[in-house]
Amino acid sequence: FGGSFNPPHAGHSLVAEIALRSLRLDQLWWIVTPGNPLKAGREIAPLAERIALSEAIATDPRIKVTAFEAAYSVRYTADTLALVIFFTIVGALNERFLAGMRWEQVAASRAIGAPLMVITARPYGIWRDWFMAKYAKASGKKRRLIADAAALLIFQVPIYLAIIVAGGARGAGAAFGVAGFAMLMLLLGRPYGVWLEFVRRRFGLSGPGRKPMSLGG
Repeated sequence: FGGSFNPPHAGHSLVAEIALRSLRLDQLWWIVTPGNPLKAGREIAPLAERIALSEAIATDPRIKVTAFEAAYSVRYTADTLALVIFFTIVGALNERFLAGMRWEQVAASRAIGAPLMVITARPYGIWRDWFMAKYAKASGKKRRLIADAAALLIFQVPIYLAIIVAGGARGAGAAFGVAGFAMLMLLLGRPYGVWLEFVRRRFGLSGPGRKPMSLGG
């Protein structure tokens, strides 16, 4: 349960309690983030103060207040947010208008696809590194680009096909959907890079982020 909690209030506590009860959770991690891109430019209390206030309001012993994202300098929240928002929108439009899926089917496929994007990001990075080292080591720019595209499509296309089939796509619709998404992954690298940079700036970050669903990822 992540957020800036600036400040934490009874509404946050209520949401946490509902999640614990409804999902029958053993624990809920209350993650106090260093910042919030939706509140950029607004005054934010020191992290230590927000942690203390969160601990005071989150009284259920199953709630663990943590700031591990800041403590370990793990700043993947921006990359994850950018990834999920961008490719959820792109995927939804592709599934509705190319795969011909109904909106309820699109919603089902996106509910599966969003967490899978996050889960498979690191395995894709490992796969891509191995593939590039094997097939494009010390190669020219053109061969590296071809190898990069092959690594992306070989890994991501079967996953995407499984997602839209689970959502209800069949036959020609599934084929059109897969072909469309493959093209989008290859063509949207630069627009996604611009979007990713924008989101990272909102978090106060600089430098390149992770791009597990586009070239150069």
